[in-house]
Amino acid sequence: MSRFALNTTRLRQVAVGKAWASGSDELALQRFRDAFSV
Repeated sequence: MSRFALNTTRLRQVAVGKAWASGSDELALQRFRDAFSV
């Protein structure tokens, strides 16, 4: 995997983590699906 792809994956993980931390499970699940649909 390219470094760019790894960085993008990391950013998505952070986005998912923040969504969960805010208590927005719906948003977190949506971001989680988006992250793995690519």
